[in-house]
Amino acid sequence: MGINALNEDLLEEFREERKMIREQVDLLVPLGTSLRKPAAQRLINNTLLILLEILCFLLFFGGIALIFKMHEYYPFKIIADIYYNPDLKNKLGENQLDFLIVAIYAITGIATLFILIIGIMAERIRRKNVILHQAGKSLKTIVGQHLLRKAAIEIIEQRHWVDISGIELNPENIDPNGVNDVRNPGYGD
Repeated sequence: MGINALNEDLLEEFREERKMIREQVDLLVPLGTSLRKPAAQRLINNTLLILLEILCFLLFFGGIALIFKMHEYYPFKIIADIYYNPDLKNKLGENQLDFLIVAIYAITGIATLFILIIGIMAERIRRKNVILHQAGKSLKTIVGQHLLRKAAIEIIEQRHWVDISGIELNPENIDPNGVNDVRNPGYGD
């Protein structure tokens, strides 16, 4: 009686394992497929992200330098000349000229800050792409192991001629010797 109970427990455990493997493969295959992409595309994207990151950081430092040296460059030098010329300053209005200068510096500062944010985002995207690529490779390994286990389960099922779900592959009501009695229309009479 102990052997029959053991057999039933092992068969039940085998059924549950087969069901679990099938469900996990069904979940992991689409996820692994969506995470993997060709190496060339990944290389191009990674290269472009690195270049974008470097460009954004260079533009950020250039923007900081521009804020401090803005009064020395052509379009902004005119505003500095107007600001230090008392006749033009009175004619245009001192407050309006102050607001214009503050607005130009603020716009330059905000643009520089946005460029820094874009550079940080490019760095985060590049790092997440590395993580996603590694996750895709790991999922591929896990799915491969599950498929090997699924194949081993199917081999055991075929070896014992019994489906683990409890349905026999060759039920008693079908006569395997009577297969030749079926008429084949393509063969002739």
